[in-house]
Amino acid sequence: MSVQSDLAELYTAFYNRAPDADGLAYWASELNSGNMTLESIARNWEDAQPETQEKYPDSLSTEDFIEAVYGNVFSRSSDAEGAAYWKAGLEDGSLSRDSFIAAVLNGAKANTSTQGLADATLVNNKAQVGVAFAEKGLNDTALAAKVLTSVSANTDTLNATLDLIKLIPASTAAQTPALLTLVSSTLDNVAALVKGAPDELSDLATYLNAVVTGTGSTTNLTTLFTSINTKAGAALTNPNALDNPAAQAGSDVVTATPTTGEVAVFAVTQTAPGLFTVGSQNGNVSLYVDGDVFTFKPANGTAVDVDSSLITNGLVVNSVSLMPSSDAFSYLMAGVVIGGIKISGSGTLVVPQANPSTLIEFRVADISLSLKQQYETGVEQITPVLDLLDIRVDYGVVESLGGNATQIVDLYARNDVIGLGKVDLFVTDEYVPLATLVTIDTKTTGTLQYQGVTGTLSQLKASIYVKADINVLVTDRPTTSTALEALAAKIGGEALIAFNLTSVAQLKELSDLKLTTYWTGTLVDTATNLLTVSQGDTRNVDVTLTNNDAGTLTVQQRSDLAKMLAYVDDSDWKFNLKDTAEHLLASHAADPDIFNFYVGTVTVDGSAELSLAEVATLKSLTALDFEYTVVDTLADLTANPQQENLGAGDYVVADTVANLEAVLNANSVILGDSASYRVADTVANVQQLQNNVSDLNSKDYILVDTVSNLLASQSSLAYTNADGYKISGDLTSSNLSIQEAVLVANALNSNDYINKYSVSGSLTEARDLDNYTFKYASSVTLTATADEDTFSGNLTDGHVNIVYTSAAQADQFAQTGAGIYQAVNGSFDSFSFLYGSPSIPDRDHVEVLVGTTLTKSSTDAVADNTYAFVKGSYNALDGKFTQATNGTDTLVAWDSDTSNGVDAVAIVLVGQSPNNASEIVNFSLKLAP
Repeated sequence: MSVQSDLAELYTAFYNRAPDADGLAYWASELNSGNMTLESIARNWEDAQPETQEKYPDSLSTEDFIEAVYGNVFSRSSDAEGAAYWKAGLEDGSLSRDSFIAAVLNGAKANTSTQGLADATLVNNKAQVGVAFAEKGLNDTALAAKVLTSVSANTDTLNATLDLIKLIPASTAAQTPALLTLVSSTLDNVAALVKGAPDELSDLATYLNAVVTGTGSTTNLTTLFTSINTKAGAALTNPNALDNPAAQAGSDVVTATPTTGEVAVFAVTQTAPGLFTVGSQNGNVSLYVDGDVFTFKPANGTAVDVDSSLITNGLVVNSVSLMPSSDAFSYLMAGVVIGGIKISGSGTLVVPQANPSTLIEFRVADISLSLKQQYETGVEQITPVLDLLDIRVDYGVVESLGGNATQIVDLYARNDVIGLGKVDLFVTDEYVPLATLVTIDTKTTGTLQYQGVTGTLSQLKASIYVKADINVLVTDRPTTSTALEALAAKIGGEALIAFNLTSVAQLKELSDLKLTTYWTGTLVDTATNLLTVSQGDTRNVDVTLTNNDAGTLTVQQRSDLAKMLAYVDDSDWKFNLKDTAEHLLASHAADPDIFNFYVGTVTVDGSAELSLAEVATLKSLTALDFEYTVVDTLADLTANPQQENLGAGDYVVADTVANLEAVLNANSVILGDSASYRVADTVANVQQLQNNVSDLNSKDYILVDTVSNLLASQSSLAYTNADGYKISGDLTSSNLSIQEAVLVANALNSNDYINKYSVSGSLTEARDLDNYTFKYASSVTLTATADEDTFSGNLTDGHVNIVYTSAAQADQFAQTGAGIYQAVNGSFDSFSFLYGSPSIPDRDHVEVLVGTTLTKSSTDAVADNTYAFVKGSYNALDGKFTQATNGTDTLVAWDSDTSNGVDAVAIVLVGQSPNNASEIVNFSLKLAP
């Protein structure tokens, strides 16, 4: 409901009258500004308003007070059971008188019994009438009380009273005492019909609707209200007084509208070639189409037929409302769109019920909104119609309307549209400023729906527009967690609290508050600042770069940024690369598209020893303007007779002992003083050479051997004294141990094996390794242990899989009941492996494999703020956990509130805030085989 409707209900309950215009405007302003709530207004009225003391003096007994409220709100006495219930609450102090009135109103809306539904309808009808009365600018409190007496739960009484209010002129000067006296008398007669002749209410509603439709600017309202008053009074005793109500209405309007003495002949006149003007005599005009013929039918008088082919330039409608049928409206609009005719004039074009938005060439599909409601019409459907016409358009047939806030405000500001005062509105913006929402809410008495609001923290906490399931965007930042937690409690449900952060410093300020409330948002900052935080620190926010430009980065920095940025791909942000030749070559081998499509400039940092193939690769990426030495085999160097790409001309022959001996023809030669030769051989051959030549340890050599041979030789002098080593052999699809993987990671040619091997081992083995040790591995699978496991997820650029095979491996868990394991202190072991942004699920992520032996419980009753192993499934697309009655999939679930339902899957956030579990979509859960 709108603010005005809520207040109108309070006026009914407290004072049994419609709100006066000035009073409604004041209290609505207090509500909209956040200065007061409905509850505080009710307290003010109870404690400080003289009118309340007059209606409900303190001397009034509890029983009489209850009866007075029932009479005001429901126009009836209380039932015995209800009276006893309310009396008990009022007398034991659990209810104050002001809160009792609000409780009665809320109770009426929630009661689904026959009487309850009737009460709710009556409350709604009185509120609609109250708002309409105030919108006329009326401040007469006696008339405000009178207007509610003509309303019951019967829809005909609502329509009749609203039509009477419509006939009252909006101009204060035209609201003469004589006219208002006639209005008051008419309301008395309608109220008498409600009680004494309810069967006549349908005819009365039809009669008044026809009167409103036929009334024009020249109609004498005093004469008209005299006729209405007479008809309503007569119907009380004469059941035939309102027979043929539409015809009587037409006659009464004609009588009240000055003429030359006779009813003028209605005409549709050609005033210029192809231009026709609809006559203003005899009231509003209906329009029908039959074939190619338009039939114009006035409220009274003879219809006029016009061949539509003659209307080639336009149609002028002055003073009256032109009400086309659905077919006629489509025909007219086809002429506007296709034929270029112009519909203009000082009158009104009324859109028919069956055709609120159709434009022959401008049909717009219905809007599918996030609330999963289908709205009949969007603002973008109405605006094109208005722009094509030069006449006021009545869209009173539209029941609901969707559009962004700017579109809606602009639509209501137009002078060429009417009829949208009762429409249900849905604002499609993700977040609407509170002030704008207040403006929109004043435009209609219908319902107002929206997805999110934005404002300062204090404004949001005080606003009536912030409620359950409504997202909020906070424009300032809290200095303590208290205010934000209070706001979170207000929105509840699955609603989000969001911030637009403009620096990493602001992100750290929020993070330092240690909020248990989930918050999200956006973050924009420089690459330099973003690189001071980890990917896990930015899991709640979508991160973008200032000016989308990261500047110059190392390969690792680019990878780190890519994991946290909210861009679809690397083409959406600019960066250059400057790194060692080794890192650049490895990055190119892993993802050549980075260099082919995304990176700006590539610069090699420092000197390097490169093979000829590596030099060729770098030459395709950047100028070879750095110091490097070619180190390659005899075969490769021999195949390069022009000695291209050899840098300054220095190169090193790195080959096996046998190959070098064959060329140099003596063992002693390769042990000479020449720096142009380097032994590159297996562990066995180097050891044999060391045994034969004692001073080999002082000469350059590297080991080239298989992973197993190198690992076995780690304690030998051959391994210890080597200048480095390279891996030989094919590791494709190999599953290496932790020790083997570390050895591959440190090899001079480690980039040759990017994504060709996987790693498996225990968390304990991986605990103290340096960041990105396994960055070239395709995946890393680590098994939890019963020890105090700690782990850094920055070991790899690939996937990390954590495998639990028993409840004992989660050290902080204890069995608290039959088959249920629960966290003792709310955490697993200390694992930090958060990667990427929730908005980019295909970035690097962590998969948590849960062993089958963790199937401990099928319950979904997890104690408040604890973990438990439960059966169920987790959908990473929507972050939902579903408890299963059968099956073996077992997950670690988290309950973050006081209900018994499981709220989220928390195993993906080991050692992190469990409240964020359902939001981390770049994690997957699998059942271990």
